[in-house]
Amino acid sequence: MHKMINLLRRHVCVVLVLLAAVISDIRSVYADDDDSGSWTLPGSDYVITDIPSPPSITDISESPFYIHVSLSSMLLTCTAEGLPEPEYYWTLNDEKIDIDGSDRYTLASYSGNLQISTPAETDAGTYQCFAMNDFGTSVSSKIDMEYGYIDQFAYADNIEIEVQQYDSLILTCNLPDGEPAPTTYWTYIPPNAMPETDRISWSPTGKLIFANVLPEDEESYTCNAFSEALNTIQLDYQNALSVNSASKASQSAAEIAYSPGEDDDNEVVAMRGEDFPLKCIATGYPTPIVNWTRESGGDLPAGRSKFSEYYNELTIEDIDFDDAGDYKCVAGNLMGDSYALVTVSVESTPYWADEPDSAIIAPGESYTFDCSVEGSPTPMGPFFMMNSEVFDPDEYDRISVSGSKLTITDAEEDDTAVFQCVAENDHGEIIADFYLNVIAVAPIITTPPEDSVECVEGQTVTVSCEVFGSPQPWVKWYSGDVTDSELLSEDNSRISFSDDEYNHEMTITETVLGDSGVYTCYGNNSYGTADKSGRIEVRRATVITTPPEDDDVMVGSTAVLQCVAESDDALTVRINWLKSDQYFILSGRYSKDDDDSLVITSLQRRDSTTYTCVASTTLDEVTASAYLLVADVPDAPDGLEFLQIVDDTTVRLYWDAPNDRGSEITSYTVQYETDNYPDEIRDMTTVSDVLYAEFDLDSGNDYKFAVFATNSVGSSDLSDWTETYTTVESVPSKNPDDLQGEGTLPTNMIISWTPLSLDEHGADGLYYYLQYRLYNAGDDWTSETISDYEEDSFTVDDTDTYTAYEISIKAYNSLGACSCDATVVIGYSGEDKPSQSPTDVTVEVISSDTVKVMWTAIPDEYINGKLIAYVAQYWTVDSDSRRRRSSDVTEVDFEDGASEGLVTDLDAFTDYELQLIGRNGAGDSDPSDVIPFNTPEAPPGKVDNMQIYAQMTGFVVMWEEPSAPNGVVTGYVVTYARLRGSVEDDADTMETDADTYSVEITGLDSSAYYNITVYAVNSMGDGDQTSDEKMTSLLGVPDQPDAPVIVDIGDDYCNLTFTLLKSGPAPEEYYIKYWQTDEPEKWLVSNSVPFYEEEPVYMHLTGLDATQYDFAVVAKNSIGEAISASTTETIPGLSVTGHQEDDDEDYAWLIATICILLFLLIILLLICFVRRNRGGKYPLAEKEEKLRPADAESFPHKDDDGSFPEYNALPTTPAGKPPPSGGAAPPYEDDDEPGEDDSSLDEYGDDDTGQFNEDGSFIGEYCLDDKKLMAPAVSLDTLGSLA
Repeated sequence: MHKMINLLRRHVCVVLVLLAAVISDIRSVYADDDDSGSWTLPGSDYVITDIPSPPSITDISESPFYIHVSLSSMLLTCTAEGLPEPEYYWTLNDEKIDIDGSDRYTLASYSGNLQISTPAETDAGTYQCFAMNDFGTSVSSKIDMEYGYIDQFAYADNIEIEVQQYDSLILTCNLPDGEPAPTTYWTYIPPNAMPETDRISWSPTGKLIFANVLPEDEESYTCNAFSEALNTIQLDYQNALSVNSASKASQSAAEIAYSPGEDDDNEVVAMRGEDFPLKCIATGYPTPIVNWTRESGGDLPAGRSKFSEYYNELTIEDIDFDDAGDYKCVAGNLMGDSYALVTVSVESTPYWADEPDSAIIAPGESYTFDCSVEGSPTPMGPFFMMNSEVFDPDEYDRISVSGSKLTITDAEEDDTAVFQCVAENDHGEIIADFYLNVIAVAPIITTPPEDSVECVEGQTVTVSCEVFGSPQPWVKWYSGDVTDSELLSEDNSRISFSDDEYNHEMTITETVLGDSGVYTCYGNNSYGTADKSGRIEVRRATVITTPPEDDDVMVGSTAVLQCVAESDDALTVRINWLKSDQYFILSGRYSKDDDDSLVITSLQRRDSTTYTCVASTTLDEVTASAYLLVADVPDAPDGLEFLQIVDDTTVRLYWDAPNDRGSEITSYTVQYETDNYPDEIRDMTTVSDVLYAEFDLDSGNDYKFAVFATNSVGSSDLSDWTETYTTVESVPSKNPDDLQGEGTLPTNMIISWTPLSLDEHGADGLYYYLQYRLYNAGDDWTSETISDYEEDSFTVDDTDTYTAYEISIKAYNSLGACSCDATVVIGYSGEDKPSQSPTDVTVEVISSDTVKVMWTAIPDEYINGKLIAYVAQYWTVDSDSRRRRSSDVTEVDFEDGASEGLVTDLDAFTDYELQLIGRNGAGDSDPSDVIPFNTPEAPPGKVDNMQIYAQMTGFVVMWEEPSAPNGVVTGYVVTYARLRGSVEDDADTMETDADTYSVEITGLDSSAYYNITVYAVNSMGDGDQTSDEKMTSLLGVPDQPDAPVIVDIGDDYCNLTFTLLKSGPAPEEYYIKYWQTDEPEKWLVSNSVPFYEEEPVYMHLTGLDATQYDFAVVAKNSIGEAISASTTETIPGLSVTGHQEDDDEDYAWLIATICILLFLLIILLLICFVRRNRGGKYPLAEKEEKLRPADAESFPHKDDDGSFPEYNALPTTPAGKPPPSGGAAPPYEDDDEPGEDDSSLDEYGDDDTGQFNEDGSFIGEYCLDDKKLMAPAVSLDTLGSLA
């Protein structure tokens, strides 16, 4: 049994081994045959696939690399690319590492990473990675692996140090050996961080230096040696410091305790490119101030010189050869100065002046690699290698080396190889690794233009296209696709092109809507072409149409800041708000209305700031700001005082400034009241920027004053009133104002004035002395004393029409006449209407909207007053009736003295009538004769309500007739032109007749902007144009529409509504698709509606069953259709009540009713049959012929087969009687009565006319003489009623 088990195990093992071998062979075959892969183009990030390339190492571990005993393994990274995939190997000290022969070295499967397990000191050395494929070998830079360590400090006992206060102190530190050399820093004991100060610093050599010691320095200090590479710290012995503070302060001059290079004749060497520190430490009391200057070679390096907090350390960042020279450290205090001079020299490892990069060229091309090298000391080299081996250029026909340059001439594909440049000096070695790939490749667009790049008007848009080929392709940009394109050039100032070796960009600045469209990147070389297209969509820029406005509001109120913005239809605009240029949370007192207005309630003073509305879309952002000032009305002024009295009636009132409550006071208003008007407060004066007011007062009054302040929010309360101020009595200081003379009739003149107020009397006993006389007539004055001081007028009667008078008035009181002169004016008696009309009125048509009116003026003697104007009155007239229309009469005034004038703003192609009148203050003259005229045609005005509906390759344009046709419109013209940026193509034209108000434009480019213009035409030419820019829609199936909304349902119907699509490929029509929910395959469709239907679209679906339905909107165009999500609704159906028993009873009644109707129908048929047969047995034809009226056409006749025509109800006569036998009744006039003739029924019986039956026979013919036997007469109407 055991033997069988062992045998089975051996067989299984053999099978597994064979299976592993097969799998390995399969993997190796596929690996060998796999030419797929990718690599990066030299000097770029562009990836190429499936094209062969030499290897190139792209990633290598940094040097030096430190080994230490705590590591369990170490990893040296090495990554390369190329096609075929590179293979790797490593060397140690120029000897190839035998990976297979060592169990401590492992090479990664899919990279060149080398892992070393349990590293030891014997692993130290120089490592180098190699990557190779069919086209060459790539070599990495060298990695120095060193054994890292740090020794412990030499053992020593802790020491105690006593020092006098203010003395300097230097603690030394003997650093242990280490690789790399450790750095030093000091800490307290127990270990606590010890900061450097202006008094205490440590040098790079390990010294802890106290410029002067103070009692607070009593601590224990220890030196720390730190190896960053090993992440290890070693601690030295402790230095316990005690300070003797009993002695007096001892000042000492500054002295340099440490400066760079102090052990090397003050010379230091910096390596180019590093950040190089120069530290200087001084001792002395008071603590010295340290600074650095440059003594030779120029100023300190600008922008790269950084000082420490206490200026004792200068760091030169990214030091270069130009920074070499003498640097001076100066330390000083009150006791004296000290300095140290440091000479800095700069050296470097070798570096490439311009590091060579790999190159790709086509067969037949030449290429030169330049390995110019620099460094200090001067490097040796460069030395060239090919595929990691030294080679002799003389052995190659097409390769030559001259100095630092390697040239390949008339390259062939076999010249593909990897080259290396090597240079070295005392500081190290550098290797440049690069390849030459000689291949022939037609253009390949590795990264095409984006399918769609969006921007808004005015922005800059850039489209990139990465093209590879060998030789380097010639790349151009075209507007449009490959089949319909236009080469773009930099002649357009808004379009520019930028090319690097592989990336080609097209940039359009200040974009406009017309820039939307397809753009094609086209590459061409001697081996072929390639092109890819992308699309630019220029959207309308977002605009804030209603910005927030500055506002001054009161504390505690509510502020609303509006902001309304509009954006492109394809974008969604969002409104956000900033407060003081910062976003803030809308909560509490801050909120947004439905219209995005910012609402702030319960306003506080701290809410005063700038608020900014930010309207943003995914493409742009615009802002608008407003300042909200939250304030209150000022406090009332106080401290009112008359500090200066100029004279008895001129005073100056002062007051103190109140609290402005957050808004600057703009003015102060002085108010007053007098004893004459105790309840009336009046404004005296308003001032700004001063705290006083000076004003004049009237005599003989008692005054009180108060003041209020005003700011942007409002006015304060009134201040306290002043004490009463009294002015002495005097004669009146003025006469009545507004003295004038005007007549109300042609025979009078009313003299009027404004009486003096009580405050203006000056004393008691006020009256007025009035005088008047004819103007320039030399007559004596007529005088009147007006004793009532409230009187304001006096009438002079019996005057001539419109006669001039000289009028004067003067005020008196008990103290005498007014101190001023009497007021004198010229007045006139009353006017009368002009007594004559303008004559010789003519109208000359100037243009379609202007006429010239000419006339002879009214003579002066007939004007009867002062002529105000000549007035042209005109109105439109119906062209047919010549009657005035219902529109108002329009008037045009011409100034006095004119004899002609223009009437403008008339309607073209219109009949008018015009008359002229003269007008003075009393009224209008009689009108002149009416003059008819008509205006000629003019070009039409703009069409009304133009609507443009976009389709994928065209538009539907609709409009209405111009509101101002200005004549007879003969047709319409529609033009359309493609917009390409700011350039417009030649326009195409369509014409329609006068009754057509729409056109369909087809055959256009999709997703392109067009300028569309519509105008009307009449006999005078083209009308005003109405234009708009619209974009055709995208090409494709419509987007999914929104689901319909159910608005109403009934027993068997459903009303619903839906919205039309606003973006995407345009539909041509919409319809509703609906189906019973449980039978989706049995769907129905509604009538379709066009894409230009007005929204919202309503649909009424009827004939629905009582069940649940799904309704969906379908948007359809020539490419396809899109269906919305469905809306589900249940149709209730007709109402049904009662139980099954009731239904059974209903069915029973229905069956009974049907049976009765069938029985009656059988009886009816029998009666008709019997009566038809009876009519055939009796000689009635002769009687019927006797009864036939003269109008034979009105009598019913038999059909050709002898039967009567189908039954028709007989008409009724005007008297309400049936017509006579034989057919329809003859017509009656209103006053006609039926006459007595042979058709009368009386002749067929003695006293009984008998019965007249359906078939036209008389029942009396069927009866016996005794009239006892008679067939029943039943009409069809009677049977119908019975049924």
